[in-house]
Amino acid sequence: MKKINLFAVVFIGIMIASPISATSGACSSHDGVNCALIGKVYCNDGYSDSTANYFEMEECKNYKFSCGIEKWQELINTEEIIKTKQKLNEINLSIIKTTEELKKYDTQTSVGFNGISDQTIPTGLLIGQSASYQRERNTGRNAIISELKSKANSLQLYNLTLISEINITKTKCENIGKQNAVLQYAKSLQEEIKKTEETSEIKKQETTNLLNLIYHKYICPANSTLNGTKCSCNNGYVFNEKITSSSCITYNQSCQSIYGGNSYGDSDGCHTCPSEYNLDISTKICVLKIATPVKLTREQILIKIKEITALILKLQGQLNLIK
Repeated sequence: MKKINLFAVVFIGIMIASPISATSGACSSHDGVNCALIGKVYCNDGYSDSTANYFEMEECKNYKFSCGIEKWQELINTEEIIKTKQKLNEINLSIIKTTEELKKYDTQTSVGFNGISDQTIPTGLLIGQSASYQRERNTGRNAIISELKSKANSLQLYNLTLISEINITKTKCENIGKQNAVLQYAKSLQEEIKKTEETSEIKKQETTNLLNLIYHKYICPANSTLNGTKCSCNNGYVFNEKITSSSCITYNQSCQSIYGGNSYGDSDGCHTCPSEYNLDISTKICVLKIATPVKLTREQILIKIKEITALILKLQGQLNLIK
């Protein structure tokens, strides 16, 4: 039988564009606004003659876009998520196995405990054996329970990790869907601007202004500026290529994401310190690491004293031989 990814099916059902009912506004009498279509206001019943501004529609401000089934499958099956799911499955199977071991242990020790009932053994000795056996039984049982608790904590930790990874993936999918919809609308505006013979200068300027607004508000990330039809990071920032939806980060953030905290960046590129040095971020100077004194316990100090004493005695013996 073919295995179905239930989560994927449920999420896809949620992500597919659905009609949004409007209580008031341009499409209040037309089954609400179709928020999946960015730009011109389209109503869910097909009405398209509204003069309202799509970007001012309240019901569309928090609309969740879809990146599509194919893209969602690509995003949800990353190496990190697959590894987390595998680890969850391993821990879950281990918990089942340990639970069975606990049941088996209880059964075996219960039989062993009941077996201590020989009538020929004096009562006092029998009670002592029973108490000793009970302590031993509890010690073994507590060890298994402790192991189960540890595995349960690990299961919870990896489950929270998976939930976090899935939520991040949902956000990525929504951002990609929204960006695709915006880009499609921006493309139609660019084509409209090119029709110089059919478009008045006033209309052309209005369309250009709208296109710039769309890029600044929905496409260009923070700390960037629109240059023509492309977004460029402002001075002191570079694009972060590690995430699906590009963002502009500082030179230091970019270098440290690649080379670690012992590095910094500027317009010339990334600079790193050797392993035996620490980076002073304020001065951007590599400072030699100072070894942290090792704290010894009293027992360790006594051992060191004995070793040193033995060495001194050995040296004295060698000096006496020379004399």
